[in-house]
This record gives sequence, C-alpha cells and structure tokens, in this order.
Amino acid sequence: MSAIEWRTARPSVIEAVALAAPRTSQDAKALLCAAVAFLNSPCGWDRVDPPSLANLLTEAAAEIFARSDAKNSRSLAVYASSLRALVRARGGQTRTARAVDSAVPETTPAMQVAAATAGVSTVALVLACERVSRGPVTRSTLSRVRAATVTHDRAGTVGPDHSSAGALLAAEHRYFAQEVVTTATPPRPTTSPSARQQLAMARADRAAAARALSGPRLAESPDLSTLRPGVARALTAYRPQTIDPGVWVHLRSLAVRLVAGAAPVSDVAARNGLTIVSQFLVWVWAQPGRPDPEAAPTAAELLGSTLVDRYVTGARSGLRAAGAPDATISTVRSVLRRAVNSLDADYAPSSIPAATMAPPYDPAQCDLFVEIAQSQPNSTKTRNACFLIGLCLGAGLSPSDLRYVRYCDIREVHHPALGHYLTVHVPEGIRRTVVIRRTHEALVRRALSLQGNADSTQPVLGTSTTRRNVTQAALRSIVTAGAGRRLDIDPRRLRTTWLFAALNAPVPLAVVLEQAGLTSARTITDLLALCPSPDPAEVARAMVALTDGRMHLGEPRTDER
Repeated sequence: MSAIEWRTARPSVIEAVALAAPRTSQDAKALLCAAVAFLNSPCGWDRVDPPSLANLLTEAAAEIFARSDAKNSRSLAVYASSLRALVRARGGQTRTARAVDSAVPETTPAMQVAAATAGVSTVALVLACERVSRGPVTRSTLSRVRAATVTHDRAGTVGPDHSSAGALLAAEHRYFAQEVVTTATPPRPTTSPSARQQLAMARADRAAAARALSGPRLAESPDLSTLRPGVARALTAYRPQTIDPGVWVHLRSLAVRLVAGAAPVSDVAARNGLTIVSQFLVWVWAQPGRPDPEAAPTAAELLGSTLVDRYVTGARSGLRAAGAPDATISTVRSVLRRAVNSLDADYAPSSIPAATMAPPYDPAQCDLFVEIAQSQPNSTKTRNACFLIGLCLGAGLSPSDLRYVRYCDIREVHHPALGHYLTVHVPEGIRRTVVIRRTHEALVRRALSLQGNADSTQPVLGTSTTRRNVTQAALRSIVTAGAGRRLDIDPRRLRTTWLFAALNAPVPLAVVLEQAGLTSARTITDLLALCPSPDPAEVARAMVALTDGRMHLGEPRTDER
C-alpha cells in the first residue's frame, strides 16, 4: 500500500480498529496489520475514495481473503481471525479475553509419575509406554502429560529443577535416527506480477466490488442426502422440549437448514446444534422492529445481519449467571456463526493449518554456527551472534522469549554438586528460569563479556521489548566468509535442536516441558520419530515407574501385572 493510499484509508481503518476496542498495543497492531493486508488485496476498494469497510469487510470476504494465497495460508488465516473480530465488533459484540481454566486436566497417573521420574528420558518413557500398552503412543496420549508445575495464568515463575539440572547441563546434540526432509520456506518472488497475474488480481477486485455492492447471496438449501445417515435422521426426528409445538412447526425447516449447512459430524452434534439454533430463532422472532413481526424468521432475514452477535452478547451474561462454563458459551457462539454463515453462497470456512515442528540441526551444523558466532568481525556482531546462538541452542529460548531477556536475567549459579553454571530468566510471556547447557555456556559468557557500557536492564538483543521478532536484525548482521552468501539459521530450528537434545537426555519429561515453557507434550510427537534408540537401562526404569503408578495406558491387561 502506497503512502497516498494509506492516507486515504487511514481514517476508516482507525475507526474500525477503535470499534473493536483492542486490549493492548500488540492487539491493536495485529488488527491494524490485518485491515491493511485486507485492503491491499483484491477486496473491491477503488483506492481513490476512502474504503467503506462496512460494505467491503464481511465474514465471507474475510474467508475469501484467507484462501487467496495457498503458500501463505497460515499467515492469512491468522489475519482472517483479526478481520472477523473487526466484523463482529461492527455488529456490536464486545471482545472478551479468553478465559483459561485454572484446573489442570486429568492425566494418566502412570504417565505423570513416569514423566517426573529422575533419570528417565522422554524417549525411554515413550518406548516403555508402548510396551505396556502394546500400541503406539499417540499425540492425544502425550497431550495428557503435563509439566510438574503448570502456571496456566502465567503469573508464576517456573525455576530450574536442580535434581535434573545436571542432565540438562550435559545434554549433547544427537544425530537423527532417519533422514529429515527440511521444509524450507520458499523465497518470495522479487519481480513484479506478470500480466496474467495482474489480470487475475483485477478480476478478483471487480468480483469483490460487485459482492460489496450487491450484498450477500443466499445459498441453496443443503441436500440432507449428502449427510451421514445418522445425522440426517437426527435432524428430521428432532423435537425440542422447551419450545411450543405450534411455534416449532414454523421454525423447523429453517432450523434444519441452518444446522445441515453447518455440516455436523455426528447425530449428537446435530441434536445439540438444533437445540442451540431453535432457541436462537425463538429469540429472533421476538425481536422488535422486524418487517413482519407475525411471520417466522426467514433465511433472507438472517443473511448478512448482526443478529448472532447481538444474541451471543445477551446470552453470555445469562449463561454465566446460570453457572455455565466458558466452553459452553464458546460452543453456542461458534455453532450459531457456522450455521448462519452457511446461508451465504460466498462463504467457505477456512482453518489455520497445523504447524509442523521445524526439524533440528545436526551436530555438525551446530558446531559450524558456534564457530561462526565466535568469528564475527567486531564486538557488536559477535555479541549478538553469541547471544542468539547461545540462548537458542543452549537454553531453547524462542524468538518471543528473546525479546524480553535482559543482561540482568542471565545469572551464575553455584551448586555443591554441579559447580558453577549459568541460567537465563524469561521475565515476560511464559516466565521461567532455564539452565544453559555446558556446550553453549562459553558463547553466552563471551557475549556477556562484550556488554560494554550497556545497562544491566537493557535487552540482550535489540532495544525494545515490544518488537515482535528481535532475531531478524541479529541474523542479518552475521557475516560469513563467502561473498554474498547468506547463512541459513532459523531460531525456531535452534530451539527444536535444544528440545531434541533434551528429549534424548535422562531428563524427566515434566522437567523438559517446564524448561521449554510448554504446558503439554502434544507438540513433541513429531520429534519422537527422529530419536535414536534409548539406553535399555532407562527403559527399565521407565517400566518400573509405570508399574509404580498402578495404572496402564489403554485397557488394563491382567498379564502385565
């Protein structure tokens, strides 16, 4: 977007974002970026007059935007989430912070006991669980394993476990058990769009402008024969218990159409959806100011309206007063939105694709990174490179963690059995204190020695803690011997490499989760297939720990006792 276009669009964008009442500066920035990205796409804006976001930005337009580029589908889907917040704020729905359940979800006692047993690596634990359960350990099984100290509200600080600090300090890089296909991000084209691409963008722009002028188009009624037999039977046989049969006769066809359009996956979901939708339609019928108060609501009346947002806003307080959990309120909101949006012929729901964990670097690559970090031409580049490599590879910090770390957060600890070692404290985000591995302790000490006149409260990378990714500047400044050669260092892969080493070291899984800032082991499933075979003695200890838990994974077996 050019400077002239931004001056034209700025008042409309600021007004839309202010209406959404952002809670923080980062929230406001995310909404602004999403709105600008939407206007910069083929959305129907002529780029001459100020854009009318009330006409251009709809739920359907946000979903079309999310599907506009398959290569950047995840980023666009995140933008689309912010765009939907702008649409719903215009409809009068206030944004509320997502509530976090303070209760720790139930986990399998045997798994949790073994996950906290000293001297048992994660790889050995998983292998022992597979032998006990006589089946593979799935992502859902690992998702029930929690860190020993979970701070769901992120108000507390998780400190290092000295009983396992020695194993973490000595954790070394390991080679993979199999080849890894690196899914590198393809370089973005630097050339201008071709004539064919420009014509396609112009056609999409004209189509978006036409949709904005004509309004939403009513979709055809869904064919019940395309649904699963159990779902179709549940839709046709449903009878609400709290609605008068005389009223239900007039609402039934529209309720079935809405729920069928939402494509329920089971008969239970279909009946629950009809319960929610039927109560909503009764509320709509009773609303003042309808064109025909005596007539039942129609699909055309619901299409493109803000009735769902108004209903959810009022129902939220009633449900909470009745003691309903936040999950129930979220279910009501999502079911109604999905059902009413199915009436729009241009609407097609998008989802954020699951992010696969970046593969780890091998030991030879890690040694090269260490050598390069120590060989930079001046003290500033050396300090930044040593902090980046040392804290990501040595402590598993993520780019979001690094922007909060200050000089004073890196401390030296003396333990009678372990001697002197370094820890790094993450003061914001997922607060915790992480042990820095011996293999990269020298890098961090070298960076600290180059602090110079910097204040101890200054961030180790960058100067502002509000910057989203402070690692990019440090990466760009790294100098290599090859002229024009760029070193491929990904901080996410550096963190994954640390996690891979921790999974193969005799460190309890619960401690690994604490040190990594994870609340669940679900995300480490991708790495387990790469881990080499563990020490048989560790597997034996894990088997004993599982037996002490007196619980088996899956169905109990008498021959295993």
